[in-house]
Amino acid sequence: MAVVVFKLSGEQVGGTRSPEALRLFNDVAHAMARVVPIYTLQRNALPKELGHMEVVQGRFEHGAIFFRAVDGAEVREPAPEVIALGLMASGAPSSACCR
Repeated sequence: MAVVVFKLSGEQVGGTRSPEALRLFNDVAHAMARVVPIYTLQRNALPKELGHMEVVQGRFEHGAIFFRAVDGAEVREPAPEVIALGLMASGAPSSACCR
């Protein structure tokens, strides 16, 4: 998320994980999820796209490390390769994803 914030604003977020930075990352992740597919890893290690209603009703937490579904289920941050898959599938430029 820090890379996305930097690319969009030109401002670098400090590495302290302050409450403000965590809220910003959560908000950026939620906004991105409305335009870029967000994939998570299932128990069988295959990617699964979060559905539109899952994203609308759920929320990102802890600086977008977790996604909490409306039913309380917690989804951990997917692997960078899975995020890249979502960005490539959406047609986003390759510079939008960094490790």
